[in-house]
Amino acid sequence: MESKNLRVCYITCFIMLIFNALVMALDGSPEHGVTGSPGQPVRLPDSDPGLQKAVRFAEGRYNMGSNGIYLRRVIKIISARKQLVKGVKYSIVAELGNTLCKKSEVLADSAVCDFHAEPNKLKTEVCAFEIWDLPWFSTTTLLKQKCQPDAPDTENSQIDAGALSPSAHDKKSVELLSEFKEFVAKYNRSYSSQEEADKRLRIFQKNMKTAQTLQSLDQGSAEYGVTKFSDLTEDEFRSLYLNPLLSQWSLQRPMKPAPAAISAAPPSWDWREHGAISPVKNQGLCGSCWAFSVTGNIEGQWFLKKGKLLSLSEQELVDCDRLDQACGGGLPSNAYEAIEKLGGLETEIDYSYIGHKQSCGFSSGKVAAYINGSVELPRDENEIAAWLAENGPVSIALNAFAMQFYRRGVSRPMKIFCNPWMIDHAVLLVGYGERKGIPFWAIKNSWGEDYGEQGYYYLYRGSRLCGINRMCSSAVKNLYAFCSRLREVPLNAVVMSQATKRKHVVKEVLGDFITPTENQQIVRVVGSPGNNLHEAITAHGERYLVSMPTKFRKNIWIKRGDFVIVDPIEEGEKVKGEISAILYKDHVRHLQAVGVWPKGFSQDSAVEERREEQQQRDGKADQEEEEGGETSSSEDDTDLFVNTNRVNYQYSESEEETDEEEEEEENETDEKEDEESSLDKTI
Repeated sequence: MESKNLRVCYITCFIMLIFNALVMALDGSPEHGVTGSPGQPVRLPDSDPGLQKAVRFAEGRYNMGSNGIYLRRVIKIISARKQLVKGVKYSIVAELGNTLCKKSEVLADSAVCDFHAEPNKLKTEVCAFEIWDLPWFSTTTLLKQKCQPDAPDTENSQIDAGALSPSAHDKKSVELLSEFKEFVAKYNRSYSSQEEADKRLRIFQKNMKTAQTLQSLDQGSAEYGVTKFSDLTEDEFRSLYLNPLLSQWSLQRPMKPAPAAISAAPPSWDWREHGAISPVKNQGLCGSCWAFSVTGNIEGQWFLKKGKLLSLSEQELVDCDRLDQACGGGLPSNAYEAIEKLGGLETEIDYSYIGHKQSCGFSSGKVAAYINGSVELPRDENEIAAWLAENGPVSIALNAFAMQFYRRGVSRPMKIFCNPWMIDHAVLLVGYGERKGIPFWAIKNSWGEDYGEQGYYYLYRGSRLCGINRMCSSAVKNLYAFCSRLREVPLNAVVMSQATKRKHVVKEVLGDFITPTENQQIVRVVGSPGNNLHEAITAHGERYLVSMPTKFRKNIWIKRGDFVIVDPIEEGEKVKGEISAILYKDHVRHLQAVGVWPKGFSQDSAVEERREEQQQRDGKADQEEEEGGETSSSEDDTDLFVNTNRVNYQYSESEEETDEEEEEEENETDEKEDEESSLDKTI
């Protein structure tokens, strides 16, 4: 009996659950949530705790970006929905009004502020907010904010597609149709159906109104109007071309602050005039602007260090950067770190751009440029200009709302259209100057040469507009970065090796300590073509010749496998460096212990190479003896111990000593010197 009653109870509960679900699905009132499939928008009641938190966040961001005197609060929520999109996305339409509290007042809670009683001071407006909440990261971001005065719209809120057909006689409709046809022809648009074409025409009309509003309120010299994005909604444009991750401040990786520029900024500067900027590229329908911004910066840095302009691969970052989200967006700070981990960037030719993610095809053997780190620039625009003129183009990010309709001129949109907290597009800052008295930043975009002024966007300079100063960074590409890192190590505590016969010579010339400078490089000697020249290889595999200074030539011997410090010779065609000092094993061991020795260099591998070469020579000599020939001295014999003296002399095999033998001999020598010193004192 109990089992039967329990079964009836289960059935009754199940029926009640289905009934409640049907009621919620049929009830369209804001007081009841409407459930849907995962990822679908769900209507929320005003009392929803998550919604209330999102509303308070939206109020705070609105007041932060507003130029008004009074704090504004939400009077009522007109509609609210949430959607699960890698977090929780809230879409809110609300009516806002002025309170009696001024912004200058320090308040614990703005909810205590009462609204103005007089309608003319209340100044209500309707705002649409989109808010992205990531509870597990404790981060909330304002994706969209669009407001307009709360007044009856005299124009039709919906556009009748028939009224815009070719048979319409309205003059404005005819002009609009003409513009739309020109747009379709110019940008080679094709739509799948008449319904789709009508939809795009309505979007086009709405966008033209937005462009007219921007034009009427712009404080610069910009022209807004028809662009290749004119048939896209704001949401479509953002999802296809922009990067909402840029406004996720908590996701950014910390970078070292950039050293201040040595000199003040000149009146104007443009790196295009100095050959440091590659042609404008096109990211296509992929939110990879972050990759183009970073590669453009590295192209400029590499040009300044090497004098050669390369076009580097953005596709490598889209495919191989595990820290970012490919076409879904990314952060320059992540990209720099990913490039360091990969080992560098290939060229555009070797790793071509296709505009969508594929499996990583990176090849370390094709690396054309590498970086050693990254730095973050200060937020003062004058300091940014000085740093740019001195150090090269800069990776930046900004709010791109006005860029959708930009055609030419210096853009200076109002703050309401270009909130500095809503950064969503990464670009490259290449220069600055003035046009008819209007200061500007010259910005290289990644939307093709048919955008803006031959692919460039010009933004007003001097008022931190659109957040242009909030995310300025640069890669550090230093051929001599290893020596730069050595300066962080207490090298004055690293004494020259006492286990070498060459100690007294080096000590006499260089002293007991070596402190490399930033303009020096550490390389490994791999051979010698003669004439006091030595073939050297860097940690990155670059090979070139280095020379021995005259003052060392009669006293110092260089062995294959030795690590040496060289000064660069900028004007040399074949010889790229001059030996300044030799790093002996005590130095190498210490630098390996403190973790700053390059991964590409290994003292053990150098010894192993010499050992293999010696075995090859021994085998060759044995073969010649078996064949009855005489053992000949080859050029390789002189390479094993390279004599820097012009006198023709070489070590024999019997004179070669291992490190252990050298240490024992040196210890005996030191003991003998100590005994002699004691004897001298006694005498």
